[in-house]
Amino acid sequence: MQSSPYILVMAQILVAWVFFRAENVGQAFQIIKTMFTFNAKLLSGPFPGGIFLISALALFELMMFFKMDPSKLIPQPARRVTDPVFWGVAIVAAIFLRGPGNAFIYFQF
Repeated sequence: MQSSPYILVMAQILVAWVFFRAENVGQAFQIIKTMFTFNAKLLSGPFPGGIFLISALALFELMMFFKMDPSKLIPQPARRVTDPVFWGVAIVAAIFLRGPGNAFIYFQF
């Protein structure tokens, strides 16, 4: 599989980044444990549609992995409506799902 090195490197980066965010090594290992443990309560938190959001992102990633062109799924005239709606939903989700204001990682430094 040609993409397996990329997946492995990305996983290593995601795990290594935890040590920059955590306040100490114990907290880092707790975060890593949480990353690799499925907990449905985490998905229902402030945004109950979390499972839908994660499913949509996983579907998009699978489409990219199998080199499917998502632009062929929606006809061009309909994309004039769907593209702005998609970006509007993405912006609203980024604003409202960001967590508490002091959770931004660069505030840690």
